[in-house]
Amino acid sequence: MIGDPLIIERGIPVSKILGRGRPRGSGGNLRALAKLKPGDSLWDVPKKKKDSFRTAAFRHKIKIKVRRIALPDGTITDNYAIFKV
Repeated sequence: MIGDPLIIERGIPVSKILGRGRPRGSGGNLRALAKLKPGDSLWDVPKKKKDSFRTAAFRHKIKIKVRRIALPDGTITDNYAIFKV
């Protein structure tokens, strides 16, 4: 015999799914965007986090502007600023 025999049951309803994770719309990016009022901004956001914010805002129809941060001497950093419109 290859393994334990499987038991086939008929007429038993499917149980509820338990533990499906956090509720939709309760992620950290959306909470941060919800705290921002139009005209407020987040600064020194890394590139990957910026992409995550942009995707979350697009999915929930929140308008934002993203700008790369330039220092006063003209050098461009790898961080971004996110403005809520």
